[in-house]
Amino acid sequence: MTIALVGAAVAGVALIVRRAAQDMRESEELWAQITDEVDAQIAEAEAAAAAKVEEAAEAVSE
Repeated sequence: MTIALVGAAVAGVALIVRRAAQDMRESEELWAQITDEVDAQIAEAEAAAAAKVEEAAEAVSE
């Protein structure tokens, strides 16, 4: 009986560890997606700002 209880406890811990590892992988993938999206938005904002600066420079030079 004791061996069965210990075996069940070990199986439970193994299941918890597997789930935690899966959650960690999913979190890393989600963080990578968020980082990529933020980087893309920053690049778009920089390009828009550069275009506005160029427009302003042209307006001043006229």
